[in-house]
Amino acid sequence: MISPDFDPTVFPKTATSHSSDEMAIATHFSIEETPAYEKGVEFMETGRYTEALECFDLVISHAPYDFMVWTLRGEVLVYMGQYQEALDSCNQALSLQPDHAEAWQFRGMALHGLNRYREACLSYKRAAGSRLTSPLH
Repeated sequence: MISPDFDPTVFPKTATSHSSDEMAIATHFSIEETPAYEKGVEFMETGRYTEALECFDLVISHAPYDFMVWTLRGEVLVYMGQYQEALDSCNQALSLQPDHAEAWQFRGMALHGLNRYREACLSYKRAAGSRLTSPLH
């Protein structure tokens, strides 16, 4: 098990005074600069998926409203062949940011891995449409 240098004080303790949309926007920018997030991306890019997943899970435990981390978690799980869990992560990302193209893309890949081809096709189409209209991709 890895122990990324992670400072939970970077994240808000509760979300009681904010909507989920506000929390997603507020936490998205600070999370990308945390050591656990950066290390997770590094692990993912070098094929160390188990370690990447541990990092992203750690970030999510402190900032569950960040759609990008949920998307990255889904991506890693697709690469690991854990399609149902990947689908769940992508669905969580999309509940926070419905037009996020990468979440739709990896959702499609997860559905494809689950042999749910029609649903996968719809997700891929949504990803393509989101890329054309979304500033957050």
